[in-house]
Amino acid sequence: MGKKKFNSTLASTEVVAQSENTEDVITKSPKKSSKRKINVRARKLYEPFMTFLKSYQAFAETLPRRFLEFDDSKKLDYQERLKKKGLKSRLTKKQRLEERAKLKKEKQKLKKKSSKSGNLNKPKPVEDDVKTQPKAAEPPTMIFSKLEVPQEEGFKKKVNKDPKRMLQKIEKSQKKLKELEAKGKTDTVMRIKEKMAWDSAIKKAEGVKVKDDVELLKKTIRKKTELKKHSKKKWDKRLEATEHRKKDSQAKRNENISKKLKEKKQKKIKKSIKKGRVVL
Repeated sequence: MGKKKFNSTLASTEVVAQSENTEDVITKSPKKSSKRKINVRARKLYEPFMTFLKSYQAFAETLPRRFLEFDDSKKLDYQERLKKKGLKSRLTKKQRLEERAKLKKEKQKLKKKSSKSGNLNKPKPVEDDVKTQPKAAEPPTMIFSKLEVPQEEGFKKKVNKDPKRMLQKIEKSQKKLKELEAKGKTDTVMRIKEKMAWDSAIKKAEGVKVKDDVELLKKTIRKKTELKKHSKKKWDKRLEATEHRKKDSQAKRNENISKKLKEKKQKKIKKSIKKGRVVL
């Protein structure tokens, strides 16, 4: 397209030159000569055509060189093709991927440098000392990484939370102490009582609840028994209510079924009476 435009501009310039020559010839030639006279109609068409050519020539001169001179042999680059097709998004994606790859490489380099700097911070022997020390053939050594494992605490024994068992234990210990007192071993009884008192005090200091009061344990047992009885009564009432509902629903169902059967029978009887059949 560019070559054609350029050739057309050249042709237009030639036509303009020829027209100027013809004008000169016309001016030189005598007006009276009948052979060289130009028709009035032709002159009317000639003048606007010449003005159009001159304006086109001026417009062609204003255009840049790349519109006029365009070689088909010149091949565009890959990036120029993408820009012409309107595929700049691909270039931006490639640029982003390249930037990400560069950032990853930089991060890896920084990590390596930090690890090296950590090793460099360790104290090194002086060069003079290293030179003086003879290098002996050291045997190959295996280095294992150390892992810090948290120390596991010992398994705690489960504390008896059943008040009945706790009461039984206390009653057994009291019986044994009474038997020892009856035998006359008062010193051993005193030692056992002191030991028990110290144990309870230590447990209280640690924050453990010590349940060694007989009266309180009996109260808790009573409360639990009362709660069990109350819950049992509630459960029994609930079962009775559910059974009553089931019976009511079943009775309603049976009534509805019987009603439907009766209605069907009556309909059949009415139809048979209309048809004139005998109904027994």
